[in-house]
Amino acid sequence: MDTNAPSAISNMLFDPLSKRFKDNPYPVLRLLREHEPIHRSAYGLLIATRYDDVLFIIKDKRFHRDFDEGTRAMYGEAGLHEYSTGVMRHWIVNHNPPDHTRLRKHMVRAISNARMLRLEQPARAYCHQLVDRVLQKRSLDLVGDYTFPLTALVVCDLLGIPENERAMFVEQSIVPDPGLLDIVPVNQATTIAAGAKIRTIIAYFEELCARKRIEPADDFTSDLLRFQADDPELSLDTITAHMFFMFFAGHQSTQNLISNALYSLYSRPDQLAILRAEPALIDNAVEELIRFDTSVQTAHVHYASEDVMVGETLIRAGELVLPLLGAANRDPARHQNPELLDLRRSKPVHLTFGGGAHYCIGARLATLELKAAIETLEARLPSIRLQGGEPQWLSTYTLRGLKTLAATW
Repeated sequence: MDTNAPSAISNMLFDPLSKRFKDNPYPVLRLLREHEPIHRSAYGLLIATRYDDVLFIIKDKRFHRDFDEGTRAMYGEAGLHEYSTGVMRHWIVNHNPPDHTRLRKHMVRAISNARMLRLEQPARAYCHQLVDRVLQKRSLDLVGDYTFPLTALVVCDLLGIPENERAMFVEQSIVPDPGLLDIVPVNQATTIAAGAKIRTIIAYFEELCARKRIEPADDFTSDLLRFQADDPELSLDTITAHMFFMFFAGHQSTQNLISNALYSLYSRPDQLAILRAEPALIDNAVEELIRFDTSVQTAHVHYASEDVMVGETLIRAGELVLPLLGAANRDPARHQNPELLDLRRSKPVHLTFGGGAHYCIGARLATLELKAAIETLEARLPSIRLQGGEPQWLSTYTLRGLKTLAATW
């Protein structure tokens, strides 16, 4: 396949700036997967849409991540000097081995399976508390009243933020614009506003770290501070950047994951009836819901360190490739009728949490939060239903999610 020239038709379709595309990218992704699975976009990136190709790119060691080059391509040299860029440059997802290997060792120890499992009961308790708040109203916004505060509170527990200091983190106004992670640049005003919010968050994390050094506890923050004794390269800037990473990724993307799943489930009465008739399907249902409409639509931009064949396409050394997780999850080569939500689907595999060395370290936590959110609603509000109307989606592509989701019972 010749990837030297973009397809005019495909570029008209693949438009991450289009509201129509952001509201429902899947018809476009299906066309690309069928007709141009490695697509040269108008944004200078090659776009990969097939499951096998996406998995190959995110696992093959000949593809690397280059955060600076990706930032430079979108924002120019000036973009490298933004405050938000300096923080995100530390993120584990923006590193290659050996730095990635070293950082991941610390992160995996600090967010162990045991710690994630210990957060399941608090997560369920938060679900019940949030339902209690709206019980008399007989209506709620499943985003603002439920998924947003739920994921914020769980991340606060993980980071060890005291209960009387959590108000800032359960206010939607503190979350930086997720458009920062999109493959198209945001405007300068958005960048400045995001930088100001990130400065506020990092300043709090620095002060929290100072207290945790004196009085460490059983939490993610205290663990990273302890690990400094064995790894002097684990600087305070790196630690606070990863605290912010856990807040932004563990909160924003998980909130969207749960909201998308609730919309998918409660807007399909046939599937909801199946789950209510067979509650033991919940674990399978959770995986299928995550597959069906992922909150993380793209992996990070990868560049080829040498010429690499991906499927039938030759990726030249130095070319930038963007693997589309949302497209891969609906590849008919992997699943029969992938455009349909099927809670009884046998082994609904997906790439929502990535793969290989960069597999999401918080995947288990996000999954148990989604399970808790569904089971609590079903137990406490068995007649819950969406209020109807067209869903209002966030104006971002990389992190796909709902602005609001009104429900009643």
